[in-house]
Amino acid sequence: MTMALGTVFFLSIAWLTVVAMAATLEGKASRIRAALAGRPVEAIPPLTIRLSSRYPQRRAQRSVSPPRLRAAA
Repeated sequence: MTMALGTVFFLSIAWLTVVAMAATLEGKASRIRAALAGRPVEAIPPLTIRLSSRYPQRRAQRSVSPPRLRAAA
């Protein structure tokens, strides 16, 4: 039984690897074909990513000096 589960696990990981590689090569295949045919390669549009922090950053706090004792009047 363990051998069967190990085989199923191995085959599923192998299948996922093949799918991931196919998806990666799908985008590159058109550029490879264009390069082999001598045509100019289409420019890849730049990615626009907006990052935002999950928690707002703390503002710089002023250092507060401890209160000083004053002479009694």
